[in-house]
Amino acid sequence: MYKMITLDMDGTLLNSDKLISDACKEAMHQADLQNKYVVIATGRAISELEDYRKDFDDVSYVIGESGAVLYDWKKQCVVMKDCFEISDVEKIYALSKKQDIMIQWFKNGNAYVYEDQ
Repeated sequence: MYKMITLDMDGTLLNSDKLISDACKEAMHQADLQNKYVVIATGRAISELEDYRKDFDDVSYVIGESGAVLYDWKKQCVVMKDCFEISDVEKIYALSKKQDIMIQWFKNGNAYVYEDQ
């Protein structure tokens, strides 16, 4: 028997209007009633989920920021995070400057984008 249901946001949980359907909300609620962990796995920053707060009453955890953060949604706190060392960030940044790419990073639950034009 399963103990957890994990859902991606974009293209899975969210419909084309970026909303969570009533059927999905009910399924998450039923899983929670059966003592299952309802987990959201997303590349989004934790702060980007605020618009869905009212829809996440039954969410236990969020695996966010492209897997770098495990967030306890019910307690509203970081359980675990895995971050790059600043020296590695500096190397990645230097290498990225040689390419025509957009850089996105996460810090303290927020997403930032740097695009050198």
